[in-house]
Amino acid sequence: MRLKRIALLAVLGAGALSAVAGAAQAQTLRFSAPGDVVTLDPNAHNEAITSNMMLVIHDALVRRDEKLQIVPALATSWQLVEPSRWRFKLRPGVTFHDGAPFKAEDVVASIQRTIDPGSRNKGDLSTVVKAEVVDDLTVDIVLNGPYPLLLNDLAGISIMSKAWLEAHGALKPGNVSAGVVTYASTHANGTGPFKLVSYQPGSRTVFVANEKWWDKPKHNLKRVEFLPIKSDATRVAALLSGELDMIADVPVQDLARVGTSTGVKVVEEASLRTIFLGFNWRPELFGEPGQKNPLQDVRVRRALWHAIDAETLHKRLMRGKSRIAGTVVAPPVVGYSPEIDKPLAYDPALAKKLLAEAGYPNGFKATFGCPNDRYMAGGCSARRRCPRSTAIARSSRCSRPARGRWAPQIRAACRSRPSTRSSPSPPASSTRPSGAPW
Repeated sequence: MRLKRIALLAVLGAGALSAVAGAAQAQTLRFSAPGDVVTLDPNAHNEAITSNMMLVIHDALVRRDEKLQIVPALATSWQLVEPSRWRFKLRPGVTFHDGAPFKAEDVVASIQRTIDPGSRNKGDLSTVVKAEVVDDLTVDIVLNGPYPLLLNDLAGISIMSKAWLEAHGALKPGNVSAGVVTYASTHANGTGPFKLVSYQPGSRTVFVANEKWWDKPKHNLKRVEFLPIKSDATRVAALLSGELDMIADVPVQDLARVGTSTGVKVVEEASLRTIFLGFNWRPELFGEPGQKNPLQDVRVRRALWHAIDAETLHKRLMRGKSRIAGTVVAPPVVGYSPEIDKPLAYDPALAKKLLAEAGYPNGFKATFGCPNDRYMAGGCSARRRCPRSTAIARSSRCSRPARGRWAPQIRAACRSRPSTRSSPSPPASSTRPSGAPW
């Protein structure tokens, strides 16, 4: 089920409206989301909210425009000089926030830092072997073989200053999961459109516009204050009272009330994120130790899809602010195929039949896990999904931990996972939130 992302902007008089419409007078933007920036180190995590925030401070070699097309950023051009070697020409005249010039050695240091064994996001450049300086404004990236999607991968890789990393003993990446903290975990120095002023985890992160940014800003902001507020009710109240200028996402249950409030504008667009059920691929489930994992059978996975009433979740839980998807690729993304975007139908009888054919006529024990503070309507979706899965699970338990506890559970379940590229079945019915039968 693909959700529509909803952002709310409080129109606090003409000035705040102008900040959105593009008027000349600069403003301070105060905005909030349920999650926080977990670290300032681009390589210490692999979490979407934090990654998005890092690309406010840092630039990448390439980026995506409003139509999701790859366009130049810190790299102005590129060519394939060998089947496994890409050459990038770098943008001249770019400086980091501390005034240091941007050069090829910064790209090499950033690439090597990303693919370091201790990096949390090393999988984002899984085909990269190394990067090499050709001259101050030219760099080669060497791969382990031909790979056409390198530009797509590089669009999310923050470029850091080698000199700054060396000066602060941070050439090696931090790692949130392993508890590795470096100077870069709490400080930042990029080439991006905003500079870090302060970082107070759990409280506030403040940025100011980079007046020397190499590109032309598409905003008139001077200062941005990000305040994480986990509670939906508190976050909405802060917006309506004027304490905040923007929130994302707005709880679907509050959308109608907020949308009719004076001075508030609702901005809505389709998200590129697909939320789906992931499976525990270990030899056995935690709920049935010593027994073969039923989820390794394609018939069981298909039965799980047929057992979930995604239409009811779409209409009642999400208030229509979602789309039931049959593939993890969103329609605007290159590679989307409408021919395979065909979700399986809700059919409990067929689910039971498939389960019996797989050798589980009486079901099996399973736990559905999802974070209660990561996705829109996350905990509620898991609660409502569990009862509908009793056609499969002899005893289903719904686990809804905070995302800080949920992520390690996911990683533990995935350690024995085979390659999903050769999986013989589609993912289970995509729905909010992401979860995993344990």
